[in-house]
Amino acid sequence: MKKLQLLALSMLLSTPFAVTYTSYAADAADATETTQAAASNKPKVASKNDGRQAERQARRDDRRSELTEQLKAIQAKKVAFMNSDADLQAQKEEHGQTLRAQIKSVEDDIRDLNLSDVQSKEARAALLNLHQERDTLRSRLERHKYKLQARKSLLMGHVDCMQNHIADLQAKQDELTAQLNGKAQDNAQVVSIQKDVDSIKKEIETKQGNVIALQAKVDAAQKALDALQDKKSDRKMQAVQNKRNS
Repeated sequence: MKKLQLLALSMLLSTPFAVTYTSYAADAADATETTQAAASNKPKVASKNDGRQAERQARRDDRRSELTEQLKAIQAKKVAFMNSDADLQAQKEEHGQTLRAQIKSVEDDIRDLNLSDVQSKEARAALLNLHQERDTLRSRLERHKYKLQARKSLLMGHVDCMQNHIADLQAKQDELTAQLNGKAQDNAQVVSIQKDVDSIKKEIETKQGNVIALQAKVDAAQKALDALQDKKSDRKMQAVQNKRNS
């Protein structure tokens, strides 16, 4: 019986099924051995895993700390940037106000320049008119001055003539007075001479009155000439002032 069992077992082992079975049996034996080995080495593997986990945890903690520091640095940069942005905005606003003030100043200067240019044109036209009026008045003044000087010269000539006539009359009066003082004439001749003396005296008084009137006219003409000269000086000063203002 035992021999039959061995024979059957050998036959089974010689077939393909036996080979597959043997392979499965060997794999099972290896798995069993591996399981047993794993069971026998389990404490040592667990110890290595704990070390690796601790190492990984340490790295994660370091990385977390590094990222936290980076986050703090980024937040600090953000705050600094916001502050700098606020400062920059304030500087921009201040610079903008400065630029607006400069632009307004330039615009005011341009407007003043344009107004000044218009005023300058008007002033030049007014000055030209003043020059023309000055020339006209100067011509009229010169003509009037010439007439006054001619009238003054004429009056002075009349005065000289009157004074010469008065001198002649006084000489004749003196002569007649001498004749009266000589008492060489008769009464009729004395009366005639006395009448001539009285007539001469009246004529002398009349001539002297005429001389006084002529002298007054001469003085008036001189005053008119002085007034014209003063007016000429005033106009000249005004023209100089207008030229400076323009």
